Amino acid sequence: MRKNLVGLLVVCIVFMFSLSACNIVDPVQTMKTPVIIEAAEADTSKLEVLSMVKEILPAEIELLKLTNLTEQKMDWLEIDLTEDERAELILGYRDKDEKVGVIILQKDEQGFKKLYMKAFDNYDYQLSFAEVIDIKTAPLINNKLLQVVVSYNFYAPNYNSLSAHVIGYDPKEKVIKDYFSLQDLPQADMEVQSDHIIISAMGISKEYKWEGSKFIGKQIYEIPEVNKNDVVIHYAMSKKGPLTVSEQEVLLNVGQRLLLIRDDKLDLTERIMQGGDDPSFVNILDFTAEKVYTAQKSGIVQITIVPNGGYDWDNAKEIKVKVK
Repeated sequence: MRKNLVGLLVVCIVFMFSLSACNIVDPVQTMKTPVIIEAAEADTSKLEVLSMVKEILPAEIELLKLTNLTEQKMDWLEIDLTEDERAELILGYRDKDEKVGVIILQKDEQGFKKLYMKAFDNYDYQLSFAEVIDIKTAPLINNKLLQVVVSYNFYAPNYNSLSAHVIGYDPKEKVIKDYFSLQDLPQADMEVQSDHIIISAMGISKEYKWEGSKFIGKQIYEIPEVNKNDVVIHYAMSKKGPLTVSEQEVLLNVGQRLLLIRDDKLDLTERIMQGGDDPSFVNILDFTAEKVYTAQKSGIVQITIVPNGGYDWDNAKEIKVKVK
């Protein structure tokens, strides 16, 4: 038995040595070789572009990843903004002051020249940042050109802070300029349509559309479906200013919904905000749909409705919401 084991061991060693001497390659690896070569070539091209880009940018900035409709993260996007049949390069960055910005470059004989570079002033820049900028395009201002819709989020533990900007080429002034900007919107999201933008924040949805020389925001009025156990508060603005509310103090149970229903149809917007003495007030009511809030933990939160454009504090009304 011992002799048989020794013989088997010798055969195994010889067989392993033979394999290494013949340099046998896994067939699966040989099938992947073209893909690896293509990826290497793509990486080389990307490195060349990034190298040229960094030559004209300040050394202290950090380039960020971009996403678009596919949600795939990219180093830059190529979009023809000027309709000169040459695509511009769009990149995102964060500077030494932690401000988020956008760069638009145009390729020339020497490499790239800078058409636009701007860092945006955000109050919430010290919050957590996902290191990603979302880029979408749409013909928003009726000049037959595509505009770039830039958006990004900062994150607190329990809510996001959205900023959105519209950038585009002005064929008369022959420059890329800012057309629209909204920053630091809590609990917000954005939807880009073919000719307008919809932004929802803290229970208010507005449609922003180009009207001649600027974007005009109009509130979208939606009456939510009322269920049997919902608590409903009606409110209405007036032409003379005063705001009326049906209740100024309500009591909810955890899991119960609070609905705010606006009864007037004036062409005026309002702001609806939440506040409280305890910083954890942001967890008391969860914004679950347009002007629909669900009580998720006990506590007291103040809902403030500011009428007549969202700045008429003299006619603002507070609603005390207690959750048990």
